[in-house]
Amino acid sequence: MARDRAREAELPLAARQLIDDYHAALQASGAHRSPRWRNVYEAFESGDPEVYKYFQGVIFELTEQIPAHQAQLVADAEEARWNAQALEVDPDLSIDEMSAVLRGQLVWLYHGTSSAWLPVILRDGLRTDVQQTWDNSSVGYVFLTAAPGWGHTGGKGDAVFYAQIAAAKWGGEPVVLQVIVPWDTLMLDEDDADLSVGKYQFMSPWVPPSAIMAIDGERVDEA
Repeated sequence: MARDRAREAELPLAARQLIDDYHAALQASGAHRSPRWRNVYEAFESGDPEVYKYFQGVIFELTEQIPAHQAQLVADAEEARWNAQALEVDPDLSIDEMSAVLRGQLVWLYHGTSSAWLPVILRDGLRTDVQQTWDNSSVGYVFLTAAPGWGHTGGKGDAVFYAQIAAAKWGGEPVVLQVIVPWDTLMLDEDDADLSVGKYQFMSPWVPPSAIMAIDGERVDEA
């Protein structure tokens, strides 16, 4: 049942004001509940003074929740803005399907490395002439993946897996970089083309430091 303004008009002014305040507090606090307006009207129509005290208490509780809700809205908007800087790569698509969606766009990708290389990487970006973990990798490219590997110890082909390999070889701790790169500069990873993970492995000639957006989920601009 929606608000019934005609029914509310029959109530005392104090009751109407409380109903307005209750409705406004519900909306401003982000409370995930819909008022049972029939019950609200019947409560005030009963004339019981305790109803007024009850709604004053409810309004007070809802009002206390408003700052946290407003802060969450701001945080959600910022997160949406940050995510909208680039598009996610869907590894379930074929390369032709990916290209049809992503041509001319910036995309989010990930790179697993060692913390031992972070000073160089943050200064110079991901370059092809340093920190080559695999001796038989194609020369002239850095390697990126659409699979970050968050939340587990790393599966073959994701960034966590490569970070663990890099840390084992170079020392330091495994770290995963989240980067933004132009789709049109990418090539499928030739070295893994015959593997099941190859569909979400990519090569790029260079990733500049300005394209490194987060390290292990922490934004570089907030570090």
